[in-house]
Amino acid sequence: MSNHPDTPALPVPAPPAHLVALDGTQMVAGLTWEIASGPELPVFGAGAAPILRLPTRRAELTGTHTDLRDGARITSLLLAMAASLRRRAPKDARGIWLFIAELPGPVGDRPIWIGLADLSAAQDEDSGAGPGTLPRAGREECFRDADAALRAVQRHLATTEIAGVAGRWICRQNTGHNDTGHNDTGQNNTGHHHILQALAQIAPALPVHDLEPDAVVAEGLVCFAARPQVPLTLLGGLGAGAALLLAAFLVLPLLQDAFRAAPPPPPEMVSITIAPHAFATTCRAALEKWWPRVIGWETGSRGCALANHLPATLDLPDPGGQTRVFEPLVIWAQFTPVRDRNPVLARSAAERVLKSWHHEARLDPGSLTLWQVETLPVAQADPTLQAAPALKDAAEQLAGAWAEAPDAVAAREGAVSITAPPGISRADLFARSAGVPGFFPIRFVQSGSRWGTLDLAPIPSKPVPASLLDPNRSEGTQ
Repeated sequence: MSNHPDTPALPVPAPPAHLVALDGTQMVAGLTWEIASGPELPVFGAGAAPILRLPTRRAELTGTHTDLRDGARITSLLLAMAASLRRRAPKDARGIWLFIAELPGPVGDRPIWIGLADLSAAQDEDSGAGPGTLPRAGREECFRDADAALRAVQRHLATTEIAGVAGRWICRQNTGHNDTGHNDTGQNNTGHHHILQALAQIAPALPVHDLEPDAVVAEGLVCFAARPQVPLTLLGGLGAGAALLLAAFLVLPLLQDAFRAAPPPPPEMVSITIAPHAFATTCRAALEKWWPRVIGWETGSRGCALANHLPATLDLPDPGGQTRVFEPLVIWAQFTPVRDRNPVLARSAAERVLKSWHHEARLDPGSLTLWQVETLPVAQADPTLQAAPALKDAAEQLAGAWAEAPDAVAAREGAVSITAPPGISRADLFARSAGVPGFFPIRFVQSGSRWGTLDLAPIPSKPVPASLLDPNRSEGTQ
């Protein structure tokens, strides 16, 4: 046995025309087996390589002799040798078998082919499956000489549980004559004798069979067939359908836009603000109404404020001045316990008042707060009015109206605060403080018996639909 390195495998050989069975079936060696799953997908047009399809394996026929139009029957040499083994030794044909064969070629230079396949029993009583041959996935091997082929056989024996070896030898088949008609009874026997002698030494118990697969190919053996094709008429129909769908996809939105009714015009918007003198009128009227007197409690503070300008000391819930169209005004009265009064009696009196008060109220350990919410009337803002002056300028203008009380006017925290001197009524306080355009009352707080402090600041206008100011006006009226 030679010790030189393995000779590389030959390229996949084309199906030899003279490797033909007596019934005319051609047998191909050197196929590449792929794992198959699912149905074979159709191809577009002609020219695709024929395929040999098994339930879980497939192989394509490439190179020459791929034209099946003349009714040629082409199968795999591996499948043909497996079928021959079943006829010759049906009891041994199970497990993994190694098939080896000489391929036609010049005298003294015939390639040697090797293939592996899993053979199932002729009939499996447990599963009911019939006979089957499953080629090993991958490319079948071809070698230039017997030494390289023998090393491949030894490699398979070392890595795979081989059940047997089946061989096909041209010199034996022709009984002394090779496929070209020349005498071949002598020296060319050394190739297969060399392999058989080596097998007898390294695996003496391994079954070895000589086969003649090219005598008659078994009926029902799977052959190469053309791949399924998509009919041109179907392809044309699909193309026309796709064109119609594309046209509909592009044209339909245009048709919808052409017949869609015009959207209604946007509503006319106007800017609104608190009506002039609305704060003063509403606040004075609310404070002059009847408010409960509570035994054991004294008035701490009273007043009015816009929703987002409530004193922090009250800690009242926001009535929604930021989200309402019309501005809410909060009017409150806060009471504190009288010193040296019985707290139990004072709380009992406060609870009786809460039952008779029909607005909002809250009783805390150190205070009692009653309040109600009024909605201030609004008016359309005059776009011709000039912008409100700066805070410092507004304070100077108001200071002129309170010349007798130099400390009455102060600018702080974004507002002008006016603290009424003694003897000034609420009506005078609001009237004398309305002289600066763009500054409106936002908060009035009266502590104890004092007439209190009035805060003024700019109030931004709100855009609203015009129909909110005039319910008889249509949204589309211009």
